[in-house]
Amino acid sequence: MPAMGQTLAGNTKPLKVDAGPLGGVYITGVLSAMGQYESNFVGSGTFSDEHRWMADLTNGQVVVQKVDGPIQGLAT
Repeated sequence: MPAMGQTLAGNTKPLKVDAGPLGGVYITGVLSAMGQYESNFVGSGTFSDEHRWMADLTNGQVVVQKVDGPIQGLAT
């Protein structure tokens, strides 16, 4: 089992945007990615090296929050 790193923590200084009559709105987000490389790849055809490595963004989310005033909420 691989060793685990530190736990994830929330952003302590999120981006604050003025939303006019709503006031301040905080915007944060998360991205995750993965990649792989295969050193013993056996391909076929002319382009045998085309799938030796792969990379992909696996997840992305934008979080918009209103945390003060009479109207509050969260949208993801």
